[in-house]
Amino acid sequence: MIATTSNGQPAAAVYHRDGDGTMRAHGIVVLAPTTTGVSRVIEFHDPALVVTFGFSELLAD
Repeated sequence: MIATTSNGQPAAAVYHRDGDGTMRAHGIVVLAPTTTGVSRVIEFHDPALVVTFGFSELLAD
C-alpha cells in the first residue's frame, strides 16, 4: 500500500503479488474518518485507478 488522498480523505493505492512475485496494481482504498475512528472503508477494485492517482502499475520491491 502507498498512502495518498482522495477528495481530501485518507486513501491508499493497493498492490497484490501475482504468481511470479510481481507486485501489480489492484485498486484504491478510501477511508471515511470520524472523530471516533473510521466509519467506512470504500474499496475500488480497478487497477487503472492506481495509475490515475499517479502511481505505477508495477511496484518494485
